[in-house]
Amino acid sequence: MDSSQAIRFEHVDAAHFSPAPGPQRHIACNPCRESKVKCDGCRPVCKRCHGAGSASRCSFVRHSAKRGRPKKPRPEPPLSTTTSSDSSTSYTPQGDSRDTPGWMEATRDGDSVIAHGFDAAAASWPATSQPTPPDDDVLGDDGDDESPPGEFSDIADMVVEDFRTALQVDIAPPDGLTPGLTKTLVSVFCGWNQQTFMCFDDPESLESYLEQPGYEAVAVKYAICAHASALTSRVRLPTSEAVPGIDYSLLATVSDGDHAALFYRLARAALNQSDLSKKSAASLLLTLSATVLLGLYELQQAEVGCAWLSESRAVWIMDELQLHRLDSDQAPPLSDGAQAPAARRAFWAARGLASFLMTVHQHHRIMPCPMEEVSTCLPSADRTPGLTLSDVCHGTATRLLSVDEGLTALRALSTRVLAHASRVGNRKSSVTDGTARAYNFWTHQSQLEESLGYLQTFTNTWTAGSMGGPDFDAVLVDLQTRALVVVLGEAKLAKMSSSQGMRLDPGQLGPCRDAARQHALDSAAAIEALNKALPGDAATDLSATWVAYVTLQSLLRCQRRTQASWTEANAIIGRAPAAFSSPWAPTVATLSDALLSDSFESLQAKLADWGSKIPVASLYSDQIQLELDFSTDALQARVVGLLDS
Repeated sequence: MDSSQAIRFEHVDAAHFSPAPGPQRHIACNPCRESKVKCDGCRPVCKRCHGAGSASRCSFVRHSAKRGRPKKPRPEPPLSTTTSSDSSTSYTPQGDSRDTPGWMEATRDGDSVIAHGFDAAAASWPATSQPTPPDDDVLGDDGDDESPPGEFSDIADMVVEDFRTALQVDIAPPDGLTPGLTKTLVSVFCGWNQQTFMCFDDPESLESYLEQPGYEAVAVKYAICAHASALTSRVRLPTSEAVPGIDYSLLATVSDGDHAALFYRLARAALNQSDLSKKSAASLLLTLSATVLLGLYELQQAEVGCAWLSESRAVWIMDELQLHRLDSDQAPPLSDGAQAPAARRAFWAARGLASFLMTVHQHHRIMPCPMEEVSTCLPSADRTPGLTLSDVCHGTATRLLSVDEGLTALRALSTRVLAHASRVGNRKSSVTDGTARAYNFWTHQSQLEESLGYLQTFTNTWTAGSMGGPDFDAVLVDLQTRALVVVLGEAKLAKMSSSQGMRLDPGQLGPCRDAARQHALDSAAAIEALNKALPGDAATDLSATWVAYVTLQSLLRCQRRTQASWTEANAIIGRAPAAFSSPWAPTVATLSDALLSDSFESLQAKLADWGSKIPVASLYSDQIQLELDFSTDALQARVVGLLDS
């Protein structure tokens, strides 16, 4: 693929901006002042105007009057000169984003958070749309003015507008594309890529979706081809499972990831051609499926900022269709009753994308609504769901859970576990229905442990039935459950160590430390038992690499705790540390250290190997390398399971 056609994600050089000297530093430019957004005051062009591609409009001419200036209206294009591509290519829903349900709303509940900020250092964006992180300082000369509640919506508007402009390309496939390749890639997706992230019921229903007219079906098709291309460029598919009538020799032309980037660009361009304000429920469901698939691909490629935009759009669609009420008395009216299974799968796929996004970047986490408000049943292969997320969390399921239901519930539960772990040391209140309530850490800890224990009662049955088959879901459920148990164990230890009122002696922490060490070693052994190559789909890549990262974090902390405990013991009995490290008299300390070190080094090497092929794995691998140099106090201050805590 020609380099000029590929999407380029570049960072804006921070040295390009120079803050204005002296007292003029915090004077906002005129465009930022008119839009009521914060400005850093850098001259000659502030970061916000530079990132929005409007450097020519950035000026710092002071007005004579500070108050009472009329707000400059935004020009509206005349209807007679507006073309379809100009009016329907926006990446976000049409209209004011502040009025868009779920777009930038925020709550303080740990399970329902939409972060308004952007992290330019962690997210990659097109070169013309580098966002600026919101600053807590008052920027601008009107320091006593209060910004509107949705001030960061304007930031998102500017970023999204330039993101859309950078992707305005022809959605027609290039002439050099091998005939029949897209059909082959769709078959590959259904056979090897679909199993761990069910956006569609079966290949037949997927074919019916792809035959529908409109840009949405085109976007779904190209998004599927992007995933399949990324898979075939990394994993050699077994020919024994080939679908009859499909020419798999065409896959030889897919190499070096060029086709994956090409199909991603085409899918994004097709999605940008659609107008969300003029769609039926069926079209919105297709748009939601395409958006989730693109978000998964973006996370797999470690493009966190773009994935945040995709999930934001998915949240808006879910809220617009009220998909969290599909199986309640207030179910949304769908044009066709047969759309309910597809809507159910699309809803839970979008929730799963939100959980993946939180594991990569906690400040970009987005949840459409609290788990307590979700009445939509979990998707099931037999199309007779009947079980809700509440049934799994409270252990009240009336029948045996299927693997699909368990994996879906586990991904939704992981968001709550990570939000709970991030509350260690945070005693802020959460506001619900106007009533402030203190967050009870130990109550939530007990409830989450019971929910994970309930899921673990099914994992042995699932994994025993999946051995020898192509289904990887059961093994994935077991791995993720182990990782969440590790996260809860580390959160419990951190809370016990930081609580002033508990006043626990080091000896009282021993059983919890032993349990955390055993959970980490069990998780490491489960990962080592995997085949050398993962199945290759985006959902498995995101799940397995995160489990490895969580396990490495816990193993590193176990090493530090073991070393600290024996150092304290040596000081108490008056012996030198060398007395416990004699090569001819091994002790519990040396054996424990050796076991932890071997597990850590082996798992770190596996994650580094994955990082050479999977971009998101390289993020985790680099972070572990950084944490090795952290002090013990700095390490304990970080949340296990979150990349940027």
